Amino acid sequence: MKIKSLIYSALIAFGVMFFSSCDDVDDEDIVESNLQVKFINEASSVVTIVSIELLPMGKAGKKNDPLTENWSANILPAGTKIAPGAHAMFNLKIPNLEWSKYQIGVEDGDGNTIRLHEQAVPVTDELPITHWGSDDRTVSVLVSFNSQTQCYYIQGWIDFAGIE
Repeated sequence: MKIKSLIYSALIAFGVMFFSSCDDVDDEDIVESNLQVKFINEASSVVTIVSIELLPMGKAGKKNDPLTENWSANILPAGTKIAPGAHAMFNLKIPNLEWSKYQIGVEDGDGNTIRLHEQAVPVTDELPITHWGSDDRTVSVLVSFNSQTQCYYIQGWIDFAGIE
């Protein structure tokens, strides 16, 4: 009986030591990793993209409030333009399993820069760049023009894991 009691005590002590040595993972332990993005302006887009701004949204798969009030500066390298049918490659610091929404600025045929979210009929789509499933991402957008409103709009977009 003493031996059983001693064995049970040893098992309990071992269990307490084992489980108390495990560190809890919290948000501060999450390391921001690079997300390599191939950003495509679809061939049937009617304008060239000259700016992309990000707003971090937190955990992917949730309808979150933004983590900050401020959009980023243009993430495209200085002088970079993405013509219809072209793409740009860049790295972003979006933690794994999180997402950011983006908004774009375009250059019309006359050399004017138009921020789609500041037009008379603003683009309000939540365009995502998600760090989920891979450290590589393909993001694509199709920008069209509405002749009635005289505004550009997002006709379509994609966001998927991997580089295509």
